[in-house]
Amino acid sequence: MLHTSIFLEDSSLPLQVLKGRWKRIWPELLGVAVALVFAFSFLNVVPGPDVAWQLWIAHQIRMGSRLYVDIIETNPPLWFWQAVPIDWASAVSGVPSHVLLVVTTGCAAAISVFGTGRLIRYIPANWRAILLVYAALTLLLMPLVDTGQREQFMLIGMLPYAALAASRRGGRSVRPLSAVMVAIGAALGLALKHYFLGVPLFIEIWLIAGQRRAYRAFRPQPRRSWWRAIFRPPTSFFSRITRSPHLSPTLVVRPP
Repeated sequence: MLHTSIFLEDSSLPLQVLKGRWKRIWPELLGVAVALVFAFSFLNVVPGPDVAWQLWIAHQIRMGSRLYVDIIETNPPLWFWQAVPIDWASAVSGVPSHVLLVVTTGCAAAISVFGTGRLIRYIPANWRAILLVYAALTLLLMPLVDTGQREQFMLIGMLPYAALAASRRGGRSVRPLSAVMVAIGAALGLALKHYFLGVPLFIEIWLIAGQRRAYRAFRPQPRRSWWRAIFRPPTSFFSRITRSPHLSPTLVVRPP
């Protein structure tokens, strides 16, 4: 009877891979940790009158009221629509809506900080960590009393957008999926007020000044890259490990 056994040539390689990844992304993880710890430390912050009005209108919309018909309001509707899922989650979980708003804001700031860090990974790790911690505190500490305001969400969305523009100006390649995600986040913040559109306008002027003749207003990625970025699922960490040449299984056949 044949007995088979599979041995890994280097069982310590997964740990080495994890250490290598930690060295590459520890500034981003530090910024995310600061953002989440800060946000969860101020869950019971009292919302300002504008945010309280936003949450009340979101509740009324979810109950069937018609904005601009049953509710007198002159602001664009997106800000109120964004709060409807928060009001629904509050009704389901029993957690106050203003607490869930702080949680949502903290998570959005953490995602913004992480994405920004990956877009500026050409900066040395120590300097990147300082910048990301400062960014996390700016996104959450500066508007603490007015957490949830439109200006705060615009800033959260524009931080990765500015990092993306800096990468474009420096001639660095950016993954298509990353560009799409940054664009979606920035659009959700810029659409809250019409004069927010001045921010990307000034960024484009900055790009024109830096790139001059090389500037392109429309910067599409190759079609194949878009297709793979949108429809091809990302390769998992474990599948990369199992395909590593250092971890190729060895089949040992022993005689009976």
